[in-house]
Amino acid sequence: MPASPNRNLRPPENDMGIWFLCGAPDELTGEDKPTKEFGRVKVFWGLGVPGRVSQGYWVGEYDYFEFEVRYGAKSELPTNFQGVSGGGLWQVPLLRTPDGRFAAKELILSGVAFYQSAIINNVRSIKCHGRHSIYKSAVDTLKYQTKSFLTQCWYNTSSTSNRFSWRIPHDLMR
Repeated sequence: MPASPNRNLRPPENDMGIWFLCGAPDELTGEDKPTKEFGRVKVFWGLGVPGRVSQGYWVGEYDYFEFEVRYGAKSELPTNFQGVSGGGLWQVPLLRTPDGRFAAKELILSGVAFYQSAIINNVRSIKCHGRHSIYKSAVDTLKYQTKSFLTQCWYNTSSTSNRFSWRIPHDLMR
């Protein structure tokens, strides 16, 4: 997450640091041996795939990033990124430590994947909702959900004690 709540007002340039797309591609999902507790065991492999943001752009009030994954002759990357939708696109600005090494300055959730292109010239583009869109949506959703939640709950206190409780309608517990 950004180092401060105002980080997205002044995000780093797209060419600063390194970028990773994190998720669990369906083609890497498998099954393991059953256990005595579970007859069927699914195995999910998560990845942090390095790449680059080739472009950032706006359509109306929403921002997007195109994250490029390059395939080489000995590439071990998944051939298909289905299952990564909803995965995070992270920007990691770097700094140089006093001993000359590079270190992550911060980890910035900058996008959420939702679409993959075909592989063209050994490059696949993953389209992501951008940081402004996801943070605005998150804030708007939290504002709405909190107000909605609180208007559907009621506060109950006992006048004979310092105890209180929230009564939450059963349909909100889902």
